[in-house]
Amino acid sequence: RNSPRTYYEHTYYERDCDEEDVSTSNVEDLLVKPDWTYKEVTENVMTHGVSVFPDLLTPGTAAEAREHILERNARTPLSKQHIIIKPKSRWSYSGSPNEHPSIARAMREIATHPVFRPTIENILGRNPALLEIQVMTAAYGAGGQHFHSDTVISGNSLLYGRTFLPHYTLFIPLQDTT
Repeated sequence: RNSPRTYYEHTYYERDCDEEDVSTSNVEDLLVKPDWTYKEVTENVMTHGVSVFPDLLTPGTAAEAREHILERNARTPLSKQHIIIKPKSRWSYSGSPNEHPSIARAMREIATHPVFRPTIENILGRNPALLEIQVMTAAYGAGGQHFHSDTVISGNSLLYGRTFLPHYTLFIPLQDTT
């Protein structure tokens, strides 16, 4: 934070978001409706900071990816996983589209989704880059986590617009969570 580069690269103010910034407590406000256009979804994302795309993956891809991830969790030692809140009931590791055919298929389905792709391009520009695949699993009954950011707080595009690109986190449940 106190590097000589800070003076030249700092482009905005530091502002931490907390529970007071939550725009709704009704999950229905976040659900992408079947008849919405990408422009309507973009407006929803820009209003709430999040939108929920039901069925982003086909059921077969989601089931196969879930099976692969659970198997990988079982064989990945804690020392090879990423730091995560409450690690006794959660697992986290960096994934790759090359690690299993189901992951590559999931990436293809996301990249070609008829509403998701134009929405994310409307927000980030044409052909946005995938920076990372982070696979996280929560065990049944894992309990809640405290309010926290899933992106790097100290280095982001608000604080350092000349250095960091805007990025979004995409969570994909691989089982029915309703």
